[in-house]
Amino acid sequence: MSLSSGFLFYMQRLTNLSSHLFKLSDMRNLILPAVATLLVLIISCKKNNDKTYDNTLQGTWKEYQSYVSPGAGGEWKNVNGITVTLNTDSTYTSTDEYSAWGKSGKLTELTDSSFIINVNSNSFIYPRHCRYTIKDGVFEVWYNCIEGCGSRFRKNN
Repeated sequence: MSLSSGFLFYMQRLTNLSSHLFKLSDMRNLILPAVATLLVLIISCKKNNDKTYDNTLQGTWKEYQSYVSPGAGGEWKNVNGITVTLNTDSTYTSTDEYSAWGKSGKLTELTDSSFIINVNSNSFIYPRHCRYTIKDGVFEVWYNCIEGCGSRFRKNN
């Protein structure tokens, strides 16, 4: 192969390579905007995970956690606990006579974060003062006791 034919061969390969690179850059000019648009659509499409909760005190509540404290410090434990139904006339019923709620009774609401459980039972001789919160569908009750006693309920629908 002579020098001139080698040069021509080299130039032909360079031309083929540059035309191939030109096609890739054209594709890159199309792909980048398409990918950017797709990313914007994915990011801007927000899934609506906003749940609405019935945070009213009245209704049927199922205990799912109990605060256990043997003395120093405590923790929430998962339980298959009692069910309490709170009625609009301030009466209630419970599925466990020996719980803090007794089988039935009447609530005296003191503030928007505390009430007194007045149990209709011989098991308890005094009313129980409780603090509570209802947030995001969780009814959390703190009973007045030495160790720290509490229950978390979810509303049955």
